[in-house]
Amino acid sequence: MSMSSADVAMLAAIRSMVAQLAPGKMRRALEMALDGKEPEAPARKDPVRRMVITGDEAGMMLGVSRRTIIKWSNSGLLKRAKLPGRKLGFGYTLDSVEAAASSGVVA
Repeated sequence: MSMSSADVAMLAAIRSMVAQLAPGKMRRALEMALDGKEPEAPARKDPVRRMVITGDEAGMMLGVSRRTIIKWSNSGLLKRAKLPGRKLGFGYTLDSVEAAASSGVVA
């Protein structure tokens, strides 16, 4: 299937935005998706880390800023989880982020 010149230009613009805005692992996953490849699952030893994502990742999933994620967490909409091995760092449970996305409350 051949793409039109407008489609090619749109894809180039999306690739440029991904390269500038997305964090490392997220950028690689998005680039693979744009190439039509299945993103690789992250190799993590600790099972808790598979269920905890950062505020930036949660914001990317929900299409909002990290500050909005913090506000929703403070209001109880998203569940915070302490990152293993850290004193101050925390993330958000993937389940609560996915539930918020599917409920449409945060859209």
